[in-house]
Amino acid sequence: SRRQIDVRVPHAAWDPGTSKVRMTIGVGLWDATAGKYLAPSPGPRSATTPGGGSPGGAAIVNVGPRFNEPWPDISLAGGGLTIADAAAGAAVEAPWWRERQQSEQLALGDVSPFSAEVDFAKLAAKTADDSGVPQTGPLNRILASGHQFGQGMDPSQVCFTLTSNSGTGAKCLGRFMGQLQPYTLYVPKSEPAGGYGLTLLLHSLSANYNQYAASRNESQLGDRAPGSLVATPNGRGPDGFYAGIPEADTFEVWADVARHYKVDPSLVDVSGYSMGGFGTYRLLARWPDLFARGFSVVGAPGSVDDQLASLRNTPLLLWNATADELVNIQTSETARAAVEAAGLRYAENLFVDSDHLTLATNDWYLPGAEFLGDHRVDLAPPHVTYVVDGSEDNAEAGAVGDHAYWLSGLTARDGKAVGTIDARSEAFGVGDPAATPQSPSGGTLDGGAHGPMPFVRREQTWGDAPATPAADWLVVKATNVAKAVVDARRARLSCAPQLDVTSDGPLDLQIDCAPVKAKRCAKTVALKLPRVKGERNVAVSGMHVRRTRGRNLRRAVVRRPSRKAFTVRMRVRTSGGRTVVVRRRVAGCG
Repeated sequence: SRRQIDVRVPHAAWDPGTSKVRMTIGVGLWDATAGKYLAPSPGPRSATTPGGGSPGGAAIVNVGPRFNEPWPDISLAGGGLTIADAAAGAAVEAPWWRERQQSEQLALGDVSPFSAEVDFAKLAAKTADDSGVPQTGPLNRILASGHQFGQGMDPSQVCFTLTSNSGTGAKCLGRFMGQLQPYTLYVPKSEPAGGYGLTLLLHSLSANYNQYAASRNESQLGDRAPGSLVATPNGRGPDGFYAGIPEADTFEVWADVARHYKVDPSLVDVSGYSMGGFGTYRLLARWPDLFARGFSVVGAPGSVDDQLASLRNTPLLLWNATADELVNIQTSETARAAVEAAGLRYAENLFVDSDHLTLATNDWYLPGAEFLGDHRVDLAPPHVTYVVDGSEDNAEAGAVGDHAYWLSGLTARDGKAVGTIDARSEAFGVGDPAATPQSPSGGTLDGGAHGPMPFVRREQTWGDAPATPAADWLVVKATNVAKAVVDARRARLSCAPQLDVTSDGPLDLQIDCAPVKAKRCAKTVALKLPRVKGERNVAVSGMHVRRTRGRNLRRAVVRRPSRKAFTVRMRVRTSGGRTVVVRRRVAGCG
């Protein structure tokens, strides 16, 4: 059901005709016993009366329309060189719920600034007039979510507690329970011919979707060429760390943006501050084939620290601070070292004498925007590494990480442990580039409220990928993986490639490829079988498959059940005791 109030006034009570009327709307709490609106009392609330009331006893708690509510201005947060003064200043200067003007006017008992002129002639003629609706810059939007657990806000749904450094992880529901969920979207002034890029800019702990609204963080990421929409989800509340339902909320925001704007899915990046930096690592580790690059500011991998290998094809920019009170230097150094050890491409700017919020109040992100640039998602890289971790999944949210690039259907043999698969297709004709750590250097961040801000830079780059002979050959190394499906087309392989498989246990490896087209509608179809390096195919079986044993089988004979298209799943056993599953689709005939 739609969460809205429909008020109908009969013409007998009031008939505006075709006139233009200045109108204001106000909402309050109704006191059913007294038969009047419940006026908030001055001072703190009580069990029966809301607090914060004006001296005049106004009963209105929400008023509109409000066209001139100020956007947050994080640069005004008291100078903000330390976490204490930045947080105190932000509480005063950054009204992230965009209700500052309303609260000030209600305290004065004067709501005259809030009104709109309604043209009843246009309403009667059903004239559409969006001339007053903002089209570019920061916008607040609302989406209808597929997940609903109640109405309004439930303060008991705490997903993370800072004092104990513990949380609910992928079981998080979030405090905002209803169907309607807000988010902020920045729209550049001009739309690129091929569609906008999209940057997910994830908010911090204790903040909300308006954290970056009207900031340079938002606009500098959005205004980089060719032009990127910048979306900040609410994440179902202040502390979800983009896991569970908050993770689903992030993708619902993406889908809602794509429904209303032309988005180029190959120009997608993710960034965020603090908890948003944690979310940046998380989304890249779980969904690496959706993003071109990532930019984490005072963040860390958190619970996905064992999944960093999944970032093989997504370069990272890290901004950290030596005096960070929350993501301390030990945490950021451990994360940077792990990223480097995984052989990933990264650059880190470690800001000297900066604390957790100094970069936020400085509000200058041009180098980050330049790093993200217009790089495109690598949809089909020759080498894919992915770590499966069922503890990070939430099936109810539809957030199950079991695929990346041309690998899918990934499941761990032991669901309580992570599984890792490393697959390389030799059909691309390129080898792995060498990862080379660079000598530390230095620089300054020039611009913003505090600049120039000095930093130490460390990075690891890749050289050029060496050319190799292209071959119909798939190399797989798997640890604790029970099943994997390979999209042969995207991996540039045939339906029967040579396989070089190393696994610590049984691996159901399926080769999925295009349908076989029969020249005539014969009763049987012969399908070529893949070969495992150093082993022979000695048996093949499956529904519709002629069970066959032999010393070195090259093909399988499949009986056609009808003239319609069908799928066959063949189990091939090798001389080394391995089982390879081949799934083929056979086109219809006749």
